[in-house]
Amino acid sequence: STWHQHRCHRILADLRSPCATGNHSTSLYSIPQGDWFELVSSPHYLAEVLIYASLVLFTGGHNHGFFLVLVFTILVLLLSARQTHHWYLSKFENYPKRHVMFP
Repeated sequence: STWHQHRCHRILADLRSPCATGNHSTSLYSIPQGDWFELVSSPHYLAEVLIYASLVLFTGGHNHGFFLVLVFTILVLLLSARQTHHWYLSKFENYPKRHVMFP
C-alpha cells in the first residue's frame, strides 16, 4: 500500500510539469489518468486507508488504538476526498465518472 501511495503521488506530481516559463504556479490543471485514478478520484487516500487497515490486520484486531486510528483516518480522508472529487467535477466538464475514494 505504501508503494502504491507513492505511485499515485508520482502521477499527481507529474501533472504539474513546469510551463515554458519554468514556473509551477502557472501550470494548467489536468485530470489524473492511469492506475487507480481510473476508478477513484483520490486513490492516494485509498492507499493510506489500506496502510492503516493492514496495521489493524497485522495486530489481529487486538490493538484498539490502531482500529481507532483507522476509523479516524477513513473519516478525515473521506471528507477530503469528497472535496477533491467535487473540485474536479466543477473544474472539468469532461471529468470521467469515478467514485470518490472507494471503488
